[in-house]
Amino acid sequence: MPILMRHNDALELTRVDFYGKLLPEHVQGYGAYGMANQQWTQFDTMTFVGADTDVSAMTPAYIESFFSAFGRVLRTSDKMVRRRTGWVCDNPIYEAVLDIWLAKRNADCEPGGQVRLFKSAEAASEWLLLSPDAAAALKSGEGFAELARFDSGSGLVR
Repeated sequence: MPILMRHNDALELTRVDFYGKLLPEHVQGYGAYGMANQQWTQFDTMTFVGADTDVSAMTPAYIESFFSAFGRVLRTSDKMVRRRTGWVCDNPIYEAVLDIWLAKRNADCEPGGQVRLFKSAEAASEWLLLSPDAAAALKSGEGFAELARFDSGSGLVR
């Protein structure tokens, strides 16, 4: 299950996990879900890239085509309140792909609306100004209810 999206109502925070072999159809499914469910843009979101994630299918050409289709919803929200968004990744191979992704994502964004990249859940929690209990929940995923998952071939599973 390469992408799992969960939300914690009490923290008003969404956690997305990427792991396993990530394919374009998983990312397309996730993007389509975001377009159809834009209420989730009202919440802070932190995406974790698991140590077992295979991002070899996320080529610069694919990233370019994805942003042609979904870039506006990734860069901005029609809501008055912008969410804070970040990625947690501590692997140079994955960071190379994220550098390309984030450059596209942050294009034409005001500095306050840009997505951040963190080396640890602790650093992300500090940026989000989370309490110690909330930081522990973000790191573990405890208290986050599943919203959707995007898996092999079918895109959205739930």
